[in-house]
Amino acid sequence: MIFALHTAGTTRITVCIGPYALKLPRSLRGLAANYGERIEWNRATPERRAIMCPLLWSAPYGLFNIMRRAEPLTREEQLVLLDAHAFPDWDYMPGGPSEPFEYKESDWGYVDGRLVALDYPAKDVMLKWDGDDIAARAALSP
Repeated sequence: MIFALHTAGTTRITVCIGPYALKLPRSLRGLAANYGERIEWNRATPERRAIMCPLLWSAPYGLFNIMRRAEPLTREEQLVLLDAHAFPDWDYMPGGPSEPFEYKESDWGYVDGRLVALDYPAKDVMLKWDGDDIAARAALSP
């Protein structure tokens, strides 16, 4: 398929054209997500980049990201991976960022036959964006 439009995301719309995926923000939070993906990609080790969909170019201020287009993960594939604990390991390092992705089927896909995260905005960037609201909710939760 040459063209596809994915509108299910809460913060961004993805337009796929040929081998490329263009992520466009829906809101200021979408801008932050695009910016956060650039931060995460730039600071990732080679091992971590191997499990991230390649970010080819990022516009200033998170206006848009251009990534490799991936073959989406199906719900059945996601369930098998979850059951087998077979999603790639982020390899947490003390003092480093926590894993930036979720294990939803829409957030994973295949690039050149390799399973990669398609959505990985830096959690520390997103927490700064959300500001004290997130900290307050975390402090109030059991």
